[in-house]
Amino acid sequence: MLEPGARLMWLLLVISAAVTLPGAATAERICKYHDVAEYLNVTERRELLSLTIPQTDWRRPLTITLDIVLIAILSVVEKSQTVITYSWVTVMWLNEFVRWDPQDFCNISCITLPLSHFWVPDMYIHEQVVEDTSPWMIYANVSSDGMMTASKPTRLTTTCALKIYYFPFDQQECNITVNSYMHLDNDIIMRPLRNSSEMRAESMHWLMGSGEWEFLDLTVYETHAGRRDQLIYTVTMKRRPAMYVLNLIIPTCALLILDTLSHFIPDSYKHKVDFKVTVLLGLSVLSLVLNDILPTSSDSTPLIALFFMGSLALLIISLFELILILYIEGKIRPSPPPPHPDAPSRQGILLKRSREMKPGGGDTWQALGDGECGLMERIRRDTQLVREQILALRSLQHEENECAALLQRLEKALFYIHLLAILTFTVTICVKWST
Repeated sequence: MLEPGARLMWLLLVISAAVTLPGAATAERICKYHDVAEYLNVTERRELLSLTIPQTDWRRPLTITLDIVLIAILSVVEKSQTVITYSWVTVMWLNEFVRWDPQDFCNISCITLPLSHFWVPDMYIHEQVVEDTSPWMIYANVSSDGMMTASKPTRLTTTCALKIYYFPFDQQECNITVNSYMHLDNDIIMRPLRNSSEMRAESMHWLMGSGEWEFLDLTVYETHAGRRDQLIYTVTMKRRPAMYVLNLIIPTCALLILDTLSHFIPDSYKHKVDFKVTVLLGLSVLSLVLNDILPTSSDSTPLIALFFMGSLALLIISLFELILILYIEGKIRPSPPPPHPDAPSRQGILLKRSREMKPGGGDTWQALGDGECGLMERIRRDTQLVREQILALRSLQHEENECAALLQRLEKALFYIHLLAILTFTVTICVKWST
């Protein structure tokens, strides 16, 4: 027989072995994901699991949780009123037929299974105008409580009522309305995974590219329409106007400045007309470029279209002012007086008299025959004619100077009026663009 101390020691060893052996066996157990998949028997139940809504009680609607993370704003086409975005879509729903106890499988609480084996909710986007061919990710995450998570990258082409009144300093808000096309609210309820602030922060973190549009905000709210639950995501973005300012607005302003500075060209009015017509043709080319950008129809005329129309009108008015000055100049410019019938020829009196003094000249002998009084009379008469012509030319020159002064005053008055109109127009457009 064992002594009492030895028996106590033996008893303690037996008890400790009994306690440690089950734990050791548990620690040595190795589980596989295949064990969970085999337990769920997904392969044999594939057709049944993919047929319809995975609810054990049809009277309870299935909650679909949706999340959208904006990755990039690819393009905004003003002509067709469409927006192309790239985003990451995540959909979550509860499948009550794929559940297991994690303790039975070494605490495995989540596995990935082929998405094609399960029912997937139909997601319909109202504003989508081009079919999205991006496939779902091949595998879906399945948790032990039956929650399934499927994801896909999405390149969406949606229609958006663009408000281009302030183009190119505009800000747009475009909606993405998501609901189920086949199921009503008694079958499916739509819920967002995150609130607006969380979605905005996540989208700002993943946003790629620095193109024409700057992302500002992404909001979501729930609505109900036609017995269907739906989620409306609103993307707010702002245009970067640098390209349009450099290519359209600044060249137009430069043409207006050149047209204004043409007033100081020291040349004839006809050359100024040619210059203004050239400037007008340059603005017409810029208008054609703008016409290729803006949509053909809009609720209100964009400010940039008004800016171009006003600039074109100012250039045309400036050209009309110059044509008016030319017309007035032609009406008031004095015409030279008709020559006197007894006036000497253009070769001059001295030349005529030199011919008379040549030997053999009949007029010379006739003048000598008439006597000294007759010669003096002819000289006096010719001198009087020359004096009258000089006075007529001085009068004509004086009238021309008065006409030129009048035209200069008229041109200056029209210039100041035109300059005031340009300044008023520019300030008005700038104030409207800044509001």
